[in-house]
Amino acid sequence: MENSNKRPLEDGCHYLQTETKKPKASQVTSATSHSKSSKEIIGFQDLSDDVIMYLFKYLSHDNLAKMALICPNLLRISHDWTLWKKPRFEKFEKSMEDIYLSYLKEDTNELFISCNDVPSPDYSVSHKFLIQLETKCPELQHLTLTNQVFDAGE
Repeated sequence: MENSNKRPLEDGCHYLQTETKKPKASQVTSATSHSKSSKEIIGFQDLSDDVIMYLFKYLSHDNLAKMALICPNLLRISHDWTLWKKPRFEKFEKSMEDIYLSYLKEDTNELFISCNDVPSPDYSVSHKFLIQLETKCPELQHLTLTNQVFDAGE
């Protein structure tokens, strides 16, 4: 399946154009050597945005939201709309509500929220979150709440 919207990753290797989806080792024509020694530690900040986006696609939405707390670059990349088409917060934490809301878009129409296995107020949505959700996501049509505890006093 070909996707013309994808940008090629710049990994320093040049591949022959073939019909196969993944290049074989014999298809690599040259590789650029990097000045970094093999003992030097490479961090996320050294990776291109395309590589980070590729890795982020494999994270849960809970973990993706937590990546924003690490550094401004990861915050910027983690807000890419393609990662948030159908958000699922499967390990919802009340302390992260503001961060979760920052990822939701006006056109979000489906949202799944669950806590860990045992319902707890610390892992349940607050009344304030639900009110903000109504304002932030006017197109929301499906909201699934699982293992939630609601405080009638809120």
